[in-house]
Amino acid sequence: MVKLVLRGLLAHRARLLLSMVVVVAGVAFVAGTLIFSATLDRSFDRAFEDLGRGTDVVVRADRAFEPGLGERAPERPVPAPVLETVLGVDGVAKAHGVVEGFAAVVDRQGGIAGAEPQTGVAWNDDPDLSLPRLTAGRPPDRPDEIATDVTTARDAGYRIGDRVTVALRAGTRAFRLTGLFKVGDSALGDQLSMTAFAPGAAARLLADGSGTGDPGAYARIVVHADDGVSQERLRDAVAAALPPGVEAVTGRAAVGEQAGPLKTVLTAMRTFLLVFAVIAVFVGSFIVFNTFAMLVSGRVRELALLRAVGASRGQVTRSVLGEAVGVGLA
Repeated sequence: MVKLVLRGLLAHRARLLLSMVVVVAGVAFVAGTLIFSATLDRSFDRAFEDLGRGTDVVVRADRAFEPGLGERAPERPVPAPVLETVLGVDGVAKAHGVVEGFAAVVDRQGGIAGAEPQTGVAWNDDPDLSLPRLTAGRPPDRPDEIATDVTTARDAGYRIGDRVTVALRAGTRAFRLTGLFKVGDSALGDQLSMTAFAPGAAARLLADGSGTGDPGAYARIVVHADDGVSQERLRDAVAAALPPGVEAVTGRAAVGEQAGPLKTVLTAMRTFLLVFAVIAVFVGSFIVFNTFAMLVSGRVRELALLRAVGASRGQVTRSVLGEAVGVGLA
């Protein structure tokens, strides 16, 4: 009967090939969806971990709500004296007040270069508490100097030494480009548009009178722990010293908040694709079933001849099932 099954498969090569295509396509759709979504999850997890590397605790003003994907929660500034309070907490190795606001590089055609959101920051040389990693040139140290990320500079057509126009809340200003940097080490960092200003000038340049750019205040304070101090322990110690209206969260929690909306979108996309994958498998199974049903009904004479030459009912049934199994295994 094995020879009979093999001969049956070889005698209907086109049917075998088309059935294989249907089965493989359905299974590949499901497997591809799962692999694709898992790869995206891992990639974004690593990217956000890279962006939060070195930050054990984040001190920020209390939030009224958590932003969704593409949204930015209205942030109240953290008063400057809070930085000294944080530095005095046991277990804090170092802390840095982040000065941040809107700053967009204007390209040579007068358009905005880089991806949204365009962010301006004060340059910070501490690798544990700063995302930018200088790759060429030098950091800005004068009020009329800036450094920007490599991708934005390339897209805008600027090189080190060029005069660069930057759009700020208060209008546009020209600066000398002194350095180029990468934001973290991940591919996600390459998509962030960031401009760094001299530390002494950033607060004034980025001030918009309503939020994180206010002189004398910080967007947030990032904290690096002493060796052996966990994020949770340091968070509790810092939180106990903070004034009302200011909170402390672990670096992992802050990263999770940033990644949360994106993960929600990825989960919805995975579910959407899996639904279509299941439909494809169901339709493929239905097609294969109908194909075999029609083929069996069309082979009544062949099967009757097998019975006439001595094949039992079970042998005939097994030969048909063997062909089906052969298609599945192929």
